[in-house]
Amino acid sequence: MKSAQIKVLQAKIAEFAKAAIGNRSKEQSLLTINKITKAEAGKIKAKTGFDLIGYFRVIDNFGVLHTMSSHGDKEKEASRGQLAILQKDFELIPLIVESNNIIYKGKNRQGRDVILYEAEIGNKIFYAEEIRTRQKHLIINSMWKRKK
Repeated sequence: MKSAQIKVLQAKIAEFAKAAIGNRSKEQSLLTINKITKAEAGKIKAKTGFDLIGYFRVIDNFGVLHTMSSHGDKEKEASRGQLAILQKDFELIPLIVESNNIIYKGKNRQGRDVILYEAEIGNKIFYAEEIRTRQKHLIINSMWKRKK
């Protein structure tokens, strides 16, 4: 993705995250980040075995709220040796997944397949996305960060 495209996308993500945190709606809202390219799908398949051609990377308000409630408290995260996720951290998602540094593939607590990315953008930041086969979505599961 080009720098100008990333900046526009980051602005959309910032607006979406702000609305999700401020609204706390019980109805799902989605923001499509991008369609997985054939090249990206090939890299993901080589590292995980998941065939994600035709999938879309999305974030939803529930994933944003889960991340903030689970990893947004400064004191709680410090006790875990981590840093609190801030609203602006969601803007890093396009950069995190571009790193292609997939460090885990497995299942989440609900038994769904997930992919975990790690990137160093100031600090170490981790981004987990869940594979939803019916909708063909890679959707935010959680994010957290640690000091470099």
